[in-house]
Amino acid sequence: MNWTTYWNQSTIFDRIMRFSTRFFCQRADAVLGLEADSRILDIGCGPGYLEEYFVDRVEHITALEVSETYLQQCAGRFRNQPGVNVLPLDVHAYTQIPVPREPAFTHAIVLSVLQYYRNASEVKALLSEIRPRLRPGGRILLADLIVQPGSILDVLTFLVCALRAGFLLSALVFLWRCRFSEYFKMRADNGLLVLDAERWMQILQELGLSGRWIKRTLTCNPTRANLLIEIEMNTKAKTVMNAKSKLEKKE
Repeated sequence: MNWTTYWNQSTIFDRIMRFSTRFFCQRADAVLGLEADSRILDIGCGPGYLEEYFVDRVEHITALEVSETYLQQCAGRFRNQPGVNVLPLDVHAYTQIPVPREPAFTHAIVLSVLQYYRNASEVKALLSEIRPRLRPGGRILLADLIVQPGSILDVLTFLVCALRAGFLLSALVFLWRCRFSEYFKMRADNGLLVLDAERWMQILQELGLSGRWIKRTLTCNPTRANLLIEIEMNTKAKTVMNAKSKLEKKE
């Protein structure tokens, strides 16, 4: 079994995922700079908890997922929501984005996904797919990145975070179940992708992108990192944005 097939079955994450996603959304909101006309590309949407949080605040969300189980849950949750489009990722080509290669989105979010990729080449392939689909000035948020090998500190900081966020009991139950779960065996056999901060900057440089690390804790794993990439505006886009800003100030 590999990670893509693992996520196609019921997992121990189903309960904790709602808490952790809400925790992320509340903290990432200011970083993303979302507005009423924002259009989000969510890669690895899971059951759709991020969509649940942002759906009434943005213009549109396209949610992509490789797991058939999560696709069904997410699609069912937003069956009557025209502002959410749920699409499958190819299980054999999950770095390929199944939407037109045009700048239709203002934001892309990749939350707790990249640690399950096999190598840096797959990460680069995904970023190469995202970039042409974002508008000038668009933002890509890569969240919950593992930049150093795990330790007992990961568990302790996770529990402290859960305590402060009000779901400590659920977190303790989750950790107990995790220790004796298929996930624990999968992690031992397949591992998780670890790329240090220097390697991440190299990847961005190789792709002609620039990004910065977000110092604020965004996920329930405080030892993990979050990287914000901003798509550079061309001269025309900058002129339009400056004109819009001046108009808003006058109003």
